[in-house]
Amino acid sequence: MSTPLDTDFARDLVRGLKNHPRRLFPRYLYDDVGSALFEVITLLPEYLITRSETQLLRSSSAEIAAQLPSGCAVCELGGGRGAKAKFLLSGLAKRDRQVKYFPVDVSRWALDETVIGMEGIDDVVTTPICDTYLDGLVQVEERIDKRPLVVLFLGSNLGNFDLPQRDEFIARVSACLKTGDALLLGVDMVKPKALLHEAYDDPIGATAAFNKNILARINREFEANFDPRAYGHTAVWNENESRMELGLVSHRAQRVVIPCLGLDLDFEQGERIVTEYSYKFNPSDIDEVAKKGGFSVQGTWTHAEGRFSESLLIKTGVKTR
Repeated sequence: MSTPLDTDFARDLVRGLKNHPRRLFPRYLYDDVGSALFEVITLLPEYLITRSETQLLRSSSAEIAAQLPSGCAVCELGGGRGAKAKFLLSGLAKRDRQVKYFPVDVSRWALDETVIGMEGIDDVVTTPICDTYLDGLVQVEERIDKRPLVVLFLGSNLGNFDLPQRDEFIARVSACLKTGDALLLGVDMVKPKALLHEAYDDPIGATAAFNKNILARINREFEANFDPRAYGHTAVWNENESRMELGLVSHRAQRVVIPCLGLDLDFEQGERIVTEYSYKFNPSDIDEVAKKGGFSVQGTWTHAEGRFSESLLIKTGVKTR
């Protein structure tokens, strides 16, 4: 059965596959299969992001929680199974006795896993919302009855946005918040090239399977004829742009047809589809993000080896350029 043609996914497919270079957008990597594959990636020794952030939140969550307003609700955008949020939620539950937690994710599998994972934490009431980041955040605002809100955007998910999209996204998050509400932003820091390549092109091929899964998803939902075996996974560090660039390279000349979208695409041998940009950050980047979005940086916590940081941004409503 085809997905309706008026969805964001359909529109983005047409726009991205007609682009040069061709693009597929990272939000669509995370169907249920993609989300499960990504959980495997987070367990790999080469993938430092999740392990570094988990270590940082384990050691700093009490200090972060102490700076959050009493009685706050917590909304996590795209948190997967919510494993990292548990550190902060446990501290808040001890202080506030009951915490309302709203995980927002496009994967129902991830949300089901989150609900199961939160069952062991007393006084955390979990309300999953299966939606996109911003639409889910609007739903949360409608449910919390003017109480303070803390938004968690962890895992360096901000790094998947191009720079103009990053500014727009933060501005739209800010527009959903009241003055004094908070955004906890976790970002991956710039690190040696060799470590980045190991993280995004692991030896067992988990990242390659995760990347190729989007082709299988398009086949399933739009009755396309991509052959995932005819594409290779690539991961390249672009130092000038401070980002890892993930893509799929066609092993041979081939034609891909997506009839319901009116797409008839000829791929040359060696032609690349960009699937994801993963930007890496310097401390000054966070200051710029905060100012443009109408936030002030209340505190920053950095991994002992400088691999990852968490920044607590408080909405002021004053934007600068």
